[in-house]
Amino acid sequence: MRPFMKIGSGEMLFVAIALLVFPFLGANAEEKADSLETLLSTNIPDSTRVNILNNLCRYYTPRNRGKAMSFGNDALTLALSTNIPGQIARAKNLIGIIQEGDGDYEGALRMYLESLRIYEQIKDTVGIGHLLSNLGVVYYYMDNYETSERYFLKGLRLREKQGNKLDIAGSINNLGVIYYEQEKYNVALDYYDRSLQIRQELGNKEDISASLNNIGSVYEAMGKYNLAIGYYNQSVILDEDIGNGIGAARSYFNIAEVYITQGNYVEALTYLEKSRVLADMANAQDLLHSLYEDLSKVYDGMSNHKKALDYYKKYAVLKDSLFNADKSKEIGKLEAKYEFEKEEVEKKSLEQQERARLKDIESRRDNLQYSGILIFLVIMGGSLLTFRQLPVPMWLAEGMIFFTFLLFFEFLLVLLDPYIEIFSGGEPAYKLIFNGLLASMIFPLHAFFEKTLKRRIATQPVEYTNVKCRTPKAK
Repeated sequence: MRPFMKIGSGEMLFVAIALLVFPFLGANAEEKADSLETLLSTNIPDSTRVNILNNLCRYYTPRNRGKAMSFGNDALTLALSTNIPGQIARAKNLIGIIQEGDGDYEGALRMYLESLRIYEQIKDTVGIGHLLSNLGVVYYYMDNYETSERYFLKGLRLREKQGNKLDIAGSINNLGVIYYEQEKYNVALDYYDRSLQIRQELGNKEDISASLNNIGSVYEAMGKYNLAIGYYNQSVILDEDIGNGIGAARSYFNIAEVYITQGNYVEALTYLEKSRVLADMANAQDLLHSLYEDLSKVYDGMSNHKKALDYYKKYAVLKDSLFNADKSKEIGKLEAKYEFEKEEVEKKSLEQQERARLKDIESRRDNLQYSGILIFLVIMGGSLLTFRQLPVPMWLAEGMIFFTFLLFFEFLLVLLDPYIEIFSGGEPAYKLIFNGLLASMIFPLHAFFEKTLKRRIATQPVEYTNVKCRTPKAK
């Protein structure tokens, strides 16, 4: 039996009215649900009505999926007509949880992705965390553990930033499930224990029960059957205390599977029947599917072939009605592949656009700088050409010529550096050779320019002022 995943049905946040007045915890949960249903028949604002519908969908999901789906669809219809994005996303998420429980992975995946997009648009990081977790659950059920683990880790990182212990515990639990499936039992047990400690600190019995059940599944896989049954029984007690029928049914089913492994068909049958009654009440089709298969095996082992055949027929009928498990899995995988590739294409497109934008900014900046340097060099060269008309000392002229050509050399290095990098392959020796060749090309130009300028300065006309000529005396 697979362990419990912590999906969004237990993680969704309630709006203030539901939190303060009708929290679904404790022995009076059914009365509070009845109060909510009564409230629907009164004149209340649409925003309150859609929130109550979503709360009832959340409440009935582990108890009566048919009723839960009805409330979920009503909530989605009203949320769409009143355009309340947060409630639209929540309704889609809850409907996806029900579809996932019925084996409709394609439908669940579609609902989760649509819900995730809305939460991203309204920047609801808590909702995003829930959906990352639920997407991980769908990939888990499609046996894509690598993708499932990636979503769980993304969700955990996000939740750790938010600091919500309830959600952190859910993500840690889900990672434990992945390691359980990979048969890393000690690692899985460590994650389950960490999750259980947080949940016990918070006091949520439904979550504590799920953790106990998961720890039991690890001990069952390790062959420690007495420990496994002990944890399953603790889970049952908590589930019955809070009226979580599906949770109790799964724990009874897990206990039965331990007894089947041990060949104790009488005890196995007792717990399978307890599980079947609760699963029937909750209309848990996925669990009934497994129950009918095990009941057929147990009756066959007890040589009651008529009942074995009856339950096998029920198993076969339910298998066909459950969206055809193999077909569902393949369609779900195709849908998952499509959505994942779509996300990757969008991500790469955005990255390319960002790189192009940054490259354009860098190119404009470089062009402006190159233009500025070139204009400065032209001004410097023009200044040197005016030295013939100005009385400039030779040492100053030589210094300005050297400085101008030094700037010109550095400018060429900056301009040609990308091309030098390509041809040299980044090797320092080759880059030094290129720099030497460039310097050797500039040196003759520098020498010619310096010689010409010096000659011009040397032939400058000298202007004499205030000189009196003596007039020769007559003899």
